[in-house]
Amino acid sequence: CDWSSDVCSSDLSGVHWVNGSRKGCDAIIKYAKQYLGNTGGKTFWSYLGFKSRVSWCACYVYYIMKNSGYGGSYPSSSNYAYCPTMASAFSSVGRFASSNFRDIVAGDVIYFDYKKQGETHHTGLVIGRDDSKVYTIEGNSGDKVKIKSYNFNLVLILIV
Repeated sequence: CDWSSDVCSSDLSGVHWVNGSRKGCDAIIKYAKQYLGNTGGKTFWSYLGFKSRVSWCACYVYYIMKNSGYGGSYPSSSNYAYCPTMASAFSSVGRFASSNFRDIVAGDVIYFDYKKQGETHHTGLVIGRDDSKVYTIEGNSGDKVKIKSYNFNLVLILIV
């Protein structure tokens, strides 16, 4: 894609991180990184009871949040595998921020509206940010768990 890029973990060493005013949770990201390179996402979609592959970005986020020991405040939803349902669940508990929100920290859940239709299409976990980009770890990115970076002007929906 021309709007984002894959980032190797070692590439993050040169990032000049900008700290948010809230306390982040590096432990969530440390837990999430153990799955880097996972292909197919079976661990994550089968955790939610699916018998065959589904689009699994939200399954990955849910799995990480629930199994990292830090997902106690993850909102309830009728469908944890569907980005629009999860975005609504976050919004219903007052945890929605607009696309110009910059006080993001490690462990925040981020949603993207790639099609610019006002609906979430993809999700991941925030690793952090610098002056121009947000860095994420996400599932089902080319059918793998990857670290990605996005220019802020392309981040459309953020949930914290």
